[in-house]
Amino acid sequence: MAISAVYKEVSVFGDSQTLQANVVKGTRIQPFLRLRFVAETPHFIEDAKGNLQFSAAYEQKFHQVIRQFLTGYENYFQNEAVADRDYDALQKIDDFVRALEKTLRDEFEIENEVELDEIRLLGQWPVYREPDEAPLKAKLAEFHSSDESDDYDVFD
Repeated sequence: MAISAVYKEVSVFGDSQTLQANVVKGTRIQPFLRLRFVAETPHFIEDAKGNLQFSAAYEQKFHQVIRQFLTGYENYFQNEAVADRDYDALQKIDDFVRALEKTLRDEFEIENEVELDEIRLLGQWPVYREPDEAPLKAKLAEFHSSDESDDYDVFD
């Protein structure tokens, strides 16, 4: 039997179609997860491009488990909810990753055949933001709205 690592990427916003096409929007990389599984045949295959992926039936099961999991987190990572002064975002990320790990272990893994090996956070995960009414932040926003703003973060 062959054994290999299979990588899956998951958008925290639950939009797998957008993840592949639009991971980067401007200079901001949307937050997503890269999951690494260790799998034995027949649970993985090599596609025409040489990429390792789950077999068709197991791929379908993966997407079903992820869709169901993300349904409970639809608004969990909205910018306003994530970035605040109390650092609640760090706890939210921790809770989210722990819940995902438990879900994958309980509903997706097959002991000694397909196992979750790693979860990586990729992209931008905002954990702090100064309130919009902060004096310097307001001054910067005012500068950006003027015609003089050639450089995004520098002004006199």
